[in-house]
Amino acid sequence: MSALQTDAARLIAQQERHGDGGASVLRDHAGKTKHQARRSLGTAEVLDEMSGLRSAVDAGEVSLANAERLADAAQRTGARIGNRLQSAAEELRRQDQQTARTADSPNGDKGLRSWDQLRADALDLLTSGEAKNNGNSGGRPKAEVIVVADIGTLTGDDPASRCEIPGAGPVPSAVLQRIACDA
Repeated sequence: MSALQTDAARLIAQQERHGDGGASVLRDHAGKTKHQARRSLGTAEVLDEMSGLRSAVDAGEVSLANAERLADAAQRTGARIGNRLQSAAEELRRQDQQTARTADSPNGDKGLRSWDQLRADALDLLTSGEAKNNGNSGGRPKAEVIVVADIGTLTGDDPASRCEIPGAGPVPSAVLQRIACDA
């Protein structure tokens, strides 16, 4: 019902040009707080982008509460990636400016990359593994550990459900929690 209310609120807001995506409609007509309304709208946006998850919610295979948790995680992950990308692009910009100053160029801006190019180059650096780890001069790469776990393990609702490292086998949920602390 909450998902339907959110979809209806988004449509009403779009038709009436509210500009808030439907938050005021959810507050006024569904009795949600400002925070709850924004969270519902954020979840709806993620569900729009993740059609498989949306289908699972619509079919009742995934609860809306679990979808909200996944949406929150997706948004946090996107923000972290965006921050890393911006930081790497700014570092590349500083390097460009330093190179331009040391070259005694009469026009210090000549030859500097555009922000679009800097972000593209930063993405290339971050995905190639050549970027330094969190700005540390050692540049030591982080280990990548993949854990496959059922939602029941993650929420604590079913601690006996699947939790494993592919190729290594099952691991206790406590191991997942320790790994997740650094993820």
